[in-house]
Amino acid sequence: MTFAVIEDGRCVNIVQAEAWYAKMKGFVELPEQYGIGDFYNNGEWCHDKPSTIEERVSTLETEVYDISSAIERGLNL
Repeated sequence: MTFAVIEDGRCVNIVQAEAWYAKMKGFVELPEQYGIGDFYNNGEWCHDKPSTIEERVSTLETEVYDISSAIERGLNL
């Protein structure tokens, strides 16, 4: 089976191993569509670095501001 070596939430190496050995070493089973450089956290894989809560809040604040501005411009026509 194919497993990922995870360091700081990121796949840093790929190994072929027996399941018992991988479990003993703390390796994680690697799905086909993922590889070195992809991220793994709490059983979830993703290709991009997961955003922090602060980054998500900032993005939402920007979106709300943009929507509010667009509504205000529409009302002022």
